[in-house]
Amino acid sequence: MQLELTTAGILVVALFGLLVGSFLNVVIVRRGRLDWQERGSLDGRSACPNCGHHISWYENLPLISWLALRGRCRSCKQRISARYPLVEALTAVLWGCVAAAAGSVGDLVTGVVFVSVLVPVTFIDLDIQIIPDEINYVAIFAGFACSLGFGPQPRFVAQEWWWVEVIVAALGAAGFLLLPAIVTRGKGMGMGDIKLAVALGAFLGAPVAVGLFAGFLLGLLPSIYLLVTRGMAKGRKSKIPFGPFLALGGVFGWFAGADLLDAYLRLGA
Repeated sequence: MQLELTTAGILVVALFGLLVGSFLNVVIVRRGRLDWQERGSLDGRSACPNCGHHISWYENLPLISWLALRGRCRSCKQRISARYPLVEALTAVLWGCVAAAAGSVGDLVTGVVFVSVLVPVTFIDLDIQIIPDEINYVAIFAGFACSLGFGPQPRFVAQEWWWVEVIVAALGAAGFLLLPAIVTRGKGMGMGDIKLAVALGAFLGAPVAVGLFAGFLLGLLPSIYLLVTRGMAKGRKSKIPFGPFLALGGVFGWFAGADLLDAYLRLGA
């Protein structure tokens, strides 16, 4: 089904993204912990991490409440991290961009699901340098469900054998990251990154190649910075979470991967 949203429609989608961003904050806070026993359920009311004050609905309005309270808890007056409104705003912007670029309902649904799983992946990996399996498994399932469920999409290269492309892209992306994981014995690449690559391939199809390439290029920047500032010995021992760069590469692959891959294939023809 073709889709062409007006500016008002795009804003409505972005507003829904703002609400989803509020939920993603809950996922990040309650899943972004190293100790599995400390990981809270996604059910239950939100509370201030400093004093335990239960947050009322009017204190939990995305962006608005944080601004109205000037970034402080209404009860204990302690500062509330600016990352909460950042996650909400980022999700809203991503949803709006997906809506602006979507050419069909399938594109829109798949795109907003895709960016929504990448947001918690990014912030949790930054916090604990681990991508929880439950998030990766949800991402993999959602990727295959959306790509195979909605049928051939413009981003796929093989319009006739599109379902084969999705499966090969997922397995190929995992295999591409599995090699450095084996070579470095898990020190240079974790299994969480490999599982995330499966999800990227399931969502993107062949354009995952562009996404992975972009992710590796982006990941080189902090590596080079650490080598220059800390020296070769200390820089090589520094740990850098790769999930955020895979996520950024995935977003780039979603918006530009198909066009860049098509241009590349035309050059080789």
